[in-house]
Amino acid sequence: MLGCGRIGLVYFETIISKQYRGLARFTEAINFLMDRDYVLVSNYIVCYLRGLASWTDLLFVHKSRLSKQPGN
Repeated sequence: MLGCGRIGLVYFETIISKQYRGLARFTEAINFLMDRDYVLVSNYIVCYLRGLASWTDLLFVHKSRLSKQPGN
């Protein structure tokens, strides 16, 4: 469903730090969606642990759902 764009929006929390074992790395999650034609729209509320970015929520939209505007 992700590969064919049937899901228009993907919103999820991603972990940046190494506080959990077995989770996909931050870049793996992003690359997974980008490889399926999703683009990052925004991130929300970055949470910090010991002064470093630790986790955040991300919103992706499938390219097929982006508005087609002249000149784009």
